[in-house]
Amino acid sequence: MYSGGSPSEPRTPTSTPAVTPMLRTVLLCDLVDSTALVERLGDTRTTLVFQRHDRLILELLEATQGRLIDKADGLLALFERPIQAVDFALRYQRGLRVMGVELGLPLQARVGIHVGDVMTWKNDPHAVSVGAKPMEVEGLAKPVAARLMALAQPSQILMSGMAQSLAQRAIAELGETAEKVRWMVHGRYRFKGVPAPMIVHEVGEPGYASLRQPQSGQKGWREIPLWRRPPMLALEVLVVMAVAAVSLWTTLKSEPALAFSERDWVVVGDLQNHTPEKLFDQSLDSAFRVGLEQSRYVNLVSELQVREGLSRMQRQGQSVDRQIGAELALREGAKALVLATIGEVGGRIRFSVEIIDPNTGVTVHSVSADSNNRDGVIPAMDEVLAGLRERLGESLASIGKTSVPLKQITTANLEALKLYGSAEELIGKGQINEGRFLIEQALKLDPGFAMAWSRLATIQYSVDQNPGAAVASFNDAMKHRERLSGRELLILEATVSTLTRDLRSTLTAWSATVQTYPDFAGAQHNLAFAQMWLARDPKAAIPHLDVVTRSKHPLRGYSAMLRGLARLQLGDTAAASIDMDEGLTLVRVAPNYEYVLPKLAAGEHEKLLQLLGQEPSNLPPSFRAEWWLRRAAVEVDRGDLSATAVALDNAARIAAVPGASPTQRAKIRLAQTALMIARGRPAGRKQLFDFVREESARRNAPGGAYDLGLQLHLAHAASMAARIGETQLARIALSAAAVDPRILSYVPVSKQRATADCEIKHAEAASARLNCLDSLVDGKEPYQAHVAMRSAAMDAKDTARAARELAWLQQHRGIAVVETENQTLQIPNLLDLNATR
Repeated sequence: MYSGGSPSEPRTPTSTPAVTPMLRTVLLCDLVDSTALVERLGDTRTTLVFQRHDRLILELLEATQGRLIDKADGLLALFERPIQAVDFALRYQRGLRVMGVELGLPLQARVGIHVGDVMTWKNDPHAVSVGAKPMEVEGLAKPVAARLMALAQPSQILMSGMAQSLAQRAIAELGETAEKVRWMVHGRYRFKGVPAPMIVHEVGEPGYASLRQPQSGQKGWREIPLWRRPPMLALEVLVVMAVAAVSLWTTLKSEPALAFSERDWVVVGDLQNHTPEKLFDQSLDSAFRVGLEQSRYVNLVSELQVREGLSRMQRQGQSVDRQIGAELALREGAKALVLATIGEVGGRIRFSVEIIDPNTGVTVHSVSADSNNRDGVIPAMDEVLAGLRERLGESLASIGKTSVPLKQITTANLEALKLYGSAEELIGKGQINEGRFLIEQALKLDPGFAMAWSRLATIQYSVDQNPGAAVASFNDAMKHRERLSGRELLILEATVSTLTRDLRSTLTAWSATVQTYPDFAGAQHNLAFAQMWLARDPKAAIPHLDVVTRSKHPLRGYSAMLRGLARLQLGDTAAASIDMDEGLTLVRVAPNYEYVLPKLAAGEHEKLLQLLGQEPSNLPPSFRAEWWLRRAAVEVDRGDLSATAVALDNAARIAAVPGASPTQRAKIRLAQTALMIARGRPAGRKQLFDFVREESARRNAPGGAYDLGLQLHLAHAASMAARIGETQLARIALSAAAVDPRILSYVPVSKQRATADCEIKHAEAASARLNCLDSLVDGKEPYQAHVAMRSAAMDAKDTARAARELAWLQQHRGIAVVETENQTLQIPNLLDLNATR
């Protein structure tokens, strides 16, 4: 499921640096005649001038939130927003003029600014130590900015159209400087190596800037208008006249156009409430998004992605209005900005929506509907939503097929809807408990509010780790399934299938959701999750994870890390390391230590210890206990079983606190039991008996039926008991584990149970045991099946087969490390691998 954490610990780079794509403003400067300056002043004085120049650059970058990438006699810098780059360039030109006057030198610079996608990666520390830049930046945006800089005259700041448009909208941020700045359009230019022509703009202050037409050169030249071309002049004039006539007719007769296609994205701005009714603020925002999300034609940029985008723009907490929304839409690759407004007109309440082209800021369509009172606002919104979807190009048949009245799929109780909207806002900010409280209050006002039940269940499952309570809430939502939109119903049925139904139903439900909403990142990730952990098919999971990682979803880092685990199971350790590193650049939450697994699979113990560092005493107990489990895994792989015991004891001590996860405690207990048996300690048998008794009791506790880790624990305990001759205990452990068809449909559980069953039934007959285990081999068998096959081959004196199984175990270390969710059997697997040495 889409949940979990990711570490932010320092780490060593992989052989291939992680490349991060991002939309940034690129600024390039070049100090005019810097070579002549050296010849004129000499080395010593020039050094002093450049040192002062560098100080000026660093001061201005700090003031404008820029990031220096490279510098010599000029600089390359990145900015989050174009207005910051303009602010830097204006200050830089003024600073150069003042510095030049003081030094008696003609200091001038050319500046080019462009907005576009860039690729960044960190250089290896060794390369940096011998002179490389700490960070590399590439991408088309960089050469475009370089061409603009090369075209510029001394003291001139040239910009691309996108950079100029975004910067001019935010000009007020420059304060008093905004009144002095002049903007100029110099026409269409072509640049060498840039496929399409572009309109060049200039920004500057009179007295400091060039403010004149840049001259064409070898790498950039102005397009000559048709009327200035001598050949076939008369024909060209006729063509121009015809084009002008068509343009005039189009302007007079046609509405503005928006190139919107199926599955394109929209940013929904904050609803503007111009009525005295404060109840509309949160309630209508939520209802409007829910209504638009019913469409299979339109994709909404998620609220989480909007918040992430505002943070990158340094606009946290600001309202998404026309200006900010347009910039946000451009950054997130959305084709349209949608702004909703509610106000009073002639004694009636009017709900209206504008569709805005973010490239121009022009309203291309508007739709509105009126109601006589507040109870009629939601039906008016339904009418507006249908019109909005039609204006964006969706067919009437599609609209009719996927539209359910908002009062039905949300709630007719506006107070409950407002509480739900406020809860979503709090949850988005990380205030989970406060959001849960508001959802519970909304359910008191409307017990049939299915979306609220579903949201509560998600919190209970992902945050509380209480699958029993989550299933109960999901069932409450299902009782009112007619009050869910088609999209929400698909998601709910798929989630309920994951928790309460068999594997086939789970895969079918998530596949149906993905097919209906192919751009829904959560569904793609959860289908991959089911394929990976429940169907034990990492190869099938990777294409779905690719879809998410190519998107701009804020949680795509988790998908990158899950893809890393899939590739690790498939034996591609290098690619897994790259995926883990990519995931770490995208998510910054408390560590889950999955990022160390490629190093563990590769046996790189020293690097592992460097990555793990010291125990993170500032983290919650569950994370600290997991840290000690990873440390124990390293010690097992190194063959130091005494150090392994110490690490596991520390993990157990930390996980013993009240409220800690019982599944994690059981995982630690299983690892301790496996270690004692591996070391031949007499107390190991008693501890195995105790472990089976404890897990059997937990199996019958509330929620135990939904704990897959518990089923794996008992199945492996049965194998351990059979291997030490405790056949009766093995049977007890296996019978205490899940026996219902739903759980047995999950491949890891069924295969682990089948392995134990072969070992129990044929404990005294090695050849029969080997034949039984052979029947499990289909590429999805657990690591322990091959451990058991090697043992059976050795008992049968089949040295060739035993050697083949040993080779398999050594070649599939990735499976040993990561074959089950939460790496439940990681340490037992590594103990068995260590015993083969």
